[in-house]
Amino acid sequence: MQLVFKAASGAQFASAKANMYGQELFRLSKEHDGLTPETVVKEARNIKSPLHECFEWDDGMAAGYWRIHQARQILNHFLIVKKVNGEDREIKAFFNVNIEDSTNGKSRYMTVFSIAESADFRGQVLKGALEEIKSWRQRYDEYKELGLIFGAIEETQRKLKL
Repeated sequence: MQLVFKAASGAQFASAKANMYGQELFRLSKEHDGLTPETVVKEARNIKSPLHECFEWDDGMAAGYWRIHQARQILNHFLIVKKVNGEDREIKAFFNVNIEDSTNGKSRYMTVFSIAESADFRGQVLKGALEEIKSWRQRYDEYKELGLIFGAIEETQRKLKL
């Protein structure tokens, strides 16, 4: 069976190369009886590996990129606890939104309160949420036991028209 790979939404690599990378990862998975991130990095160190170009090999630059990644992780993992009808409710504190038009790529993490005050930001967050749900659905589409959830997702998408 010939497998064809493509990039999922938000992938950190070019869609045009997804099949090549996927074929290599599948081959390595067979060779190593599964994969760990450490195995992928070890194999990609070889300059002849198709995966070599996926990594930053300059340690100074990689350290800077890693710290930026860590900052994103920090911002993505804060919750605000607020009382709703006497019970604590946790809500995501920061969301990444485009601060100008979506074509220029300028984004910032804004507080949930700033998001609530802006129709544009709110629309971006809802669109992002629906993209995450779409990705989740694709990942679990084979499990028919989740059919009720899938139906609710479709109905919500129709209502929001995003």
